[in-house]
Amino acid sequence: MVTSPLYNVGKEYDENLSLDEYRELLKSVFKKTFIHPSVVEIA
Repeated sequence: MVTSPLYNVGKEYDENLSLDEYRELLKSVFKKTFIHPSVVEIA
């Protein structure tokens, strides 16, 4: 996953989450991220 611009770094559009809050946010986003089977390499 690629995101731009950087988030949670003190910009005016940020919510300035604590580290724990930011990690929880990332976990929830990662759970919703779809991985297409053609992208996954099976070794």
